Amino acid sequence: MNILNNEASNENLNAENIMNLCMDVLWEICIKPLEGQLSDKETDTIGMVGVTLQQIAQKAQCYEDMTGFNGQEKNPFEQN
Repeated sequence: MNILNNEASNENLNAENIMNLCMDVLWEICIKPLEGQLSDKETDTIGMVGVTLQQIAQKAQCYEDMTGFNGQEKNPFEQN
């Protein structure tokens, strides 16, 4: 669990990487221990939540890229 052990401190922390770390923690702590006990409907719901979180992270990453929040210099002519 990188996020708890601070092993990810050297990584490029952007919206997508942070979401992946959070999803890994949720998997290890909440989902994996119940893996055999979940119904098909619960498994499908967890899958849909995961896809939704990934879409949110992708949109946040696009915003970071557009605004230069990710630490990369932006060409002033690219921003409107």
